[in-house]
Amino acid sequence: MLKLKLKPLPVIKNKYYLSLTSKILVLVCFVLVNTYNVYSQDQDTTKSNNKKIFQMKKDPTTAILYSLVFPGAGQIYTEDYWKVPVFALGSGVLVFLIIDNNTKYNNYQSLYDTEYAINKTSNLTLKYKSYKEYFRDMRDQSAFYLVAVYLLSAVDAYAGAHLFDFNVSDQVKLNIQPVLTPMASKMNFQIKF
Repeated sequence: MLKLKLKPLPVIKNKYYLSLTSKILVLVCFVLVNTYNVYSQDQDTTKSNNKKIFQMKKDPTTAILYSLVFPGAGQIYTEDYWKVPVFALGSGVLVFLIIDNNTKYNNYQSLYDTEYAINKTSNLTLKYKSYKEYFRDMRDQSAFYLVAVYLLSAVDAYAGAHLFDFNVSDQVKLNIQPVLTPMASKMNFQIKF
């Protein structure tokens, strides 16, 4: 018979003893709780609330939804009219290519099926098979590009809605004035928007 000798567990005389993992857990909880307090100090409560709250004129979510319904609709919403034909024509051409390649794929699929039933190893069967695979790949590739146009349209509408209120006027002035004092000479720069 095999006898196992069990060692008794060490007796901890300190009732405040914490293992290493418990110490790490307490430290992590302490850091998380105090981090919240540190970041909550960003607002200055001593100033009066006389500031205007900025509110965007165009909602980015609405622009994205319009672009996902039809590419170019989000650009109409954000008043980027010159981009509408790019996205609309791009998606229109891609939809045409998907339909055209799918029609050709179905035609070559039926030709392949009839030829395969007659002769499985003829050159015509292999030719129909390669054509059918080509048009299937082109259809799938056009569908991938259509999804990319939709996503690009949505991202552009989102950025356009965010930048709608951005001031791009040409009224930027730079004023450089020398300031002469008895002790030193200085240069004063002013930029006005």
